[in-house]
Amino acid sequence: MGIYLFLLMLLIGQSILTFSLRRKRVVFKAGYIEITFVELLVTIDVILLAFFFTFRGNMVGTDTKTYNYWFSKLNEVPLLKIIEWTKVSKIEVGCGIIAKIGKFIFGEKYGAWLLISCVMFITIAKFITVFSKDVLLSLFLFITFSMYNQSCNISGQFLAAGILLLSVTYLTKNNYRGYIITLLIAIIVHRSAVIGVLFFFMYKMKKFSAKISVGIVAISFALSLSATSIIQYVVSKTIYSSYLYWEVSSENGVSLIMNLLIFFCLLIFRKEIKLIDKYADMWILAAAITVSLNFFISSLGMIARMMVYFKLFYIVSIPSLINALHIKKSLVRVSKFISVGIILLFTIYYYYSITFSTCFDTVPYYFVWK
Repeated sequence: MGIYLFLLMLLIGQSILTFSLRRKRVVFKAGYIEITFVELLVTIDVILLAFFFTFRGNMVGTDTKTYNYWFSKLNEVPLLKIIEWTKVSKIEVGCGIIAKIGKFIFGEKYGAWLLISCVMFITIAKFITVFSKDVLLSLFLFITFSMYNQSCNISGQFLAAGILLLSVTYLTKNNYRGYIITLLIAIIVHRSAVIGVLFFFMYKMKKFSAKISVGIVAISFALSLSATSIIQYVVSKTIYSSYLYWEVSSENGVSLIMNLLIFFCLLIFRKEIKLIDKYADMWILAAAITVSLNFFISSLGMIARMMVYFKLFYIVSIPSLINALHIKKSLVRVSKFISVGIILLFTIYYYYSITFSTCFDTVPYYFVWK
């Protein structure tokens, strides 16, 4: 637990420091390289996240031991026979190829995890730096929503999620070729990333998000009460049938309340958020889909996996929400207190997660050499 609290306190400390320097643009130069103070802090944070991810112990994360076993077998597998290896290991082709390349570049022992962590956290950091109004707050949310802990468990899927987030940067530039290529790579890394097809429709329908998002939530709630058995039957006939029986966290009720709260806050302050974030409607749609999927978790365990892709949008939508509160006339005087309250709420939520549960079997944390 100490490692996670260290990361949490580090990000809080960095946020306080950058807030105190907010009127100064601190820049470091080394030859032709120029980097701002915030960019330097983000680089340090990504290195630390990758370090603790790469060198975590064999039992830090439910799937880590399985990944380590099959990665060790990669030494005997030629690159051209990776597909045959994936049929036995059940690890996706793209993940296997990246692991194989990582072992070749960085060495047999930790190379697979090192390359996976680099790709995962660099793509997530790229998404944050492009879309977030407060990059350090976004990294703080990545920790407090237990996304980092979850990445240490379902690592293959988070690798795909990082690549999928990269596809959004292409999509918002109307670079559809880049979007399709990164989407296909993400699907090869983990087949559940096919859900990223919805990102295209989220982007295209963003101007109508208020009505659509409320409709999505309402219809999903009704279906969760009446049609789960039909959905279970349909899914059982597909390649995703194994995810039907995926274990669901006992904290689903807390998760639903949190997701509903975030969705309605984004919806209520939609007008203010749109003044500072042109992608506000896309983030609201993502929140609506997150809530909608949450309704089905108790009966469809696989939904928890699909939620990952949409929940990640919180790390950019919440900073926009907090910044928007400062321009709401009726909230100007108390906006700072509300912002501190929101951050405190997420801190308590995370502390509860790592104290009273194993948080995706990532608590306690220990290093691989221990």
